[in-house]
Amino acid sequence: HEQLLMHTEVRWLSSGKVFNRLFELRDAVREFLGEKNSQLVVHLNDNSWITVLAYLADIFEQLNKLNSSLQGKQTNLITLSDKVSAFMKKLDMWKNRLFQGNFDMFNQLHEFIEKQENAKINRHKLVNLISEHIQSLLNQFGFYFGDLNIESFSWVSCPFLSHIDALNLATSELNQFIELTSDTTLKMLHPRVSLMKFWTQASHEYPELSQKAFKIILRFTT
Repeated sequence: HEQLLMHTEVRWLSSGKVFNRLFELRDAVREFLGEKNSQLVVHLNDNSWITVLAYLADIFEQLNKLNSSLQGKQTNLITLSDKVSAFMKKLDMWKNRLFQGNFDMFNQLHEFIEKQENAKINRHKLVNLISEHIQSLLNQFGFYFGDLNIESFSWVSCPFLSHIDALNLATSELNQFIELTSDTTLKMLHPRVSLMKFWTQASHEYPELSQKAFKIILRFTT
């Protein structure tokens, strides 16, 4: 590491990087705090405290990856909703695996625990602590993203797989939908281009339906 991580309160992505940096350099930090006679050194001599640090480094790394994946060009409400939904499913799966005594979804935590052969680590307490934190994340995600009804957008992302009886569209829009899904040229184009390019191309012949699709795709997704 060649530079100090600064402005941790300004960009929350830095929080995850700080946890990772501290966990990687814990031996050097322990030595430094010992030389300064700091009371904080007691934490770095406590394996239970370090296991929590390892978990935080791992979970924030996953949150950082999710956050970064929600940014950039060609993002839209549908693809971002899919990513958030997938992350929530992973959180639920991780919580279930914890109660099976499996920590391998958290790389640094798993590696640290495996190396502590003679150290006493209260796994039951650790599992309860992490599961409570994961549940709190699920609750927060549910609070912020609970109103996303992805099923109602399926005709935009997968028009050729959607059933017409399940669509909440006006008759004129349904007429265009039937024509679009019968268009062989667009059917061949759909898997080869982005969602935006597909509907831009479709707008020439199916303007009313495409306009409705654009209103979904072009929402302020974050």
